[in-house]
Amino acid sequence: MSDPLDPGSLVGLVDIVEAPALPLWWPLPPLVWMLLALLAAAAVAWLWRFQRCWHGDRYRREAVAGLAGASADPAERLRQARMQLKRAAITAYGREGVAPLDGAPWWTFLDERCAGSAFAKGPGAAADRALARGCAPGAGELEAFEAATVHWLRSHRREGP
Repeated sequence: MSDPLDPGSLVGLVDIVEAPALPLWWPLPPLVWMLLALLAAAAVAWLWRFQRCWHGDRYRREAVAGLAGASADPAERLRQARMQLKRAAITAYGREGVAPLDGAPWWTFLDERCAGSAFAKGPGAAADRALARGCAPGAGELEAFEAATVHWLRSHRREGP
């Protein structure tokens, strides 16, 4: 065997220490703490805004649910749809500006606050004619009015927070 003190001997290499372990990720660097804090703040702000919007749009969900539970009588369904529209508009825009509106000004008010709404020219005018005659609207007129009502309830612009 060779001499362990021989500089060319491979026996002396057994004592070489292995590479040091990788550094642990704890404690975290300050930049990582700041990023985590920023991420937590953004998540809290998003949750707060989501909760606020969810509760703010409750009147919309209740109005659509009220339409779904309407009676089978076409005249009664028309009255209930008009009532749900008025309630939702009062909730969204305030009683002072909405409650006195009726007829053509009412339908124009609804059209101005929802893109794609055409109450004044179509279903709203047909509903007024049906109520003025004192008879039930036709099936097509009623379906068009209810579809326009649901569209308005789901997509009108709300003023304020």
